[in-house]
Amino acid sequence: MEKKMRKDEVLEILREMKKGYYSVFNKIAHAAAEMKEKWADVRIDLDFLRERILEDHVELQEEMKSIVNEIYMKHNTNEEEFQYNCNTVFAHDREIAILQTSIRENFEKSCMGITPDLRTELPDFMTPEFTLRLYEKLSRNCAIKLRDTILDIKKEGHDVLLPNNSIVEERFQKVDLAKLRLNILEESKLGGYDEPAEKIFQYAVEKYKNENPENFVNKISKIELSYQQVVDLAFKNPELLDSFLEDIQVQPTQTPYQSMVLARSRDEFHMNAM
Repeated sequence: MEKKMRKDEVLEILREMKKGYYSVFNKIAHAAAEMKEKWADVRIDLDFLRERILEDHVELQEEMKSIVNEIYMKHNTNEEEFQYNCNTVFAHDREIAILQTSIRENFEKSCMGITPDLRTELPDFMTPEFTLRLYEKLSRNCAIKLRDTILDIKKEGHDVLLPNNSIVEERFQKVDLAKLRLNILEESKLGGYDEPAEKIFQYAVEKYKNENPENFVNKISKIELSYQQVVDLAFKNPELLDSFLEDIQVQPTQTPYQSMVLARSRDEFHMNAM
């Protein structure tokens, strides 16, 4: 017999799911938008899009499973037990139904290529200056994570500068920049809100870009250029990265894997701030 959970436990799990799915739903929305553009002359429905996206992007299914399993583990429960409580014990509870519906609708919208609404209330401390410092911290920590991956690959005898190396490419694909970024955002006072930390950060970036396009956008561009230079150094001389993080004067010349890493990080940074 399945264990009966308290209502507040079920609500907390659903809230965490809604927050946790935010990033992956954005990825699904962008994948769906690309698919709709590719098949612009073909009439396609939600079921078809959902099926094709999940077939073509198995990694997104795995990411969703990972998110929900981590939440279940945190609350000492499992899929069967949780669904039993949602669908039987609290089958007629309005608060639980509202959260379930919200998650389902967000998923369906993402499968139609619709990204979640960015608008949200910003904490008082989320000033333009704080946002820029956080943006830079994210960039630098992603570069350090990349450096560590490159050093590991080199220790295994692989050359990260040679193209068409499936082993190297697979290793870079497994670099979890999204998880790293989320941890930094939550540690930077954004983890204790109902809205996802990424959403708060991305809305702040978008808001300040619109309010002060010249000054704020220029500062963002400088951070991005610095990050590109750091990535260049990470590929060519990863052992020297720490010494050059503060003042790098390298002209970037991208390798195939470098281009892939920069594209991934850029997409993940700005997926919703466009």
